[in-house]
Amino acid sequence: MTNMADKTIDTAEKYLRVIDSKKHILVNNFLGGISWALGTIVGFLIISIISVMIIGQTGVLSKLSTWFSDVIENSQKSVIPEELENIPANVRPIQK
Repeated sequence: MTNMADKTIDTAEKYLRVIDSKKHILVNNFLGGISWALGTIVGFLIISIISVMIIGQTGVLSKLSTWFSDVIENSQKSVIPEELENIPANVRPIQK
């Protein structure tokens, strides 16, 4: 029969051994970081693929493209005043 104190000592010794080995800590953290990064990339890729498939099949893409073109057109109108649009090309100031 195993005593509870023996289990606690075994667990403590296991963690103390890991703390003693700095190389072991660095390798474990490095591999953990790489695994986390790859998992994030693969998860984002899967979600992106599913989102694009849903957008493509529902026809939302055409509505989004119309919305983007409206946004670009309105932003261009706000940047270029209407008075400058009617000036002939040979009279326009030179832009640097």
